[in-house]
Amino acid sequence: MMRTLTLTLGLALLAGCGVRPPATTDTGPMRPAGLYALPPRLAFTCVTPGCDETGTTRITVSGDRRVAIKRILLTGGAASDFSYTTLEKAPFIVGTASSFDVEVKFVPKGAPLAGVAELRVTFTDAAADESPDRLIAGELVIPLVRRLVGQPELTVTPGLLSFGVVEK
Repeated sequence: MMRTLTLTLGLALLAGCGVRPPATTDTGPMRPAGLYALPPRLAFTCVTPGCDETGTTRITVSGDRRVAIKRILLTGGAASDFSYTTLEKAPFIVGTASSFDVEVKFVPKGAPLAGVAELRVTFTDAAADESPDRLIAGELVIPLVRRLVGQPELTVTPGLLSFGVVEK
């Protein structure tokens, strides 16, 4: 009886101290086989010409197939304000459940360019043989979102200009 009471009291104390048994990990809904990016889009807030901002997205393989990355490129009318770097140069192979990072740098050169900017990663299955579970070739599109509305940075003194009297 005393042993049961001691064991119950010990478990209650452990529970009160925040010690919990390990929880099962919930992986959430299954992702389709292929690639996915976290974050799924990169947002940039700098708006002044010459400012420099870098964002990183992690691209991960989902499914049980190795993936061949065929190319990585920037597309869209506003893509010239962006550049990217990654440790691997395309083409390269990424293993099952592996990932790689892509750093995207935003340096606006002047007025905001019209159009969109996207980072595109083209991929296919890395296996040489044809099989029914072969990964379908595809393209992962990561939008690059720019902040186009900024705050005024110039002040004018005086705040009102007067050119004098104007004759008829």
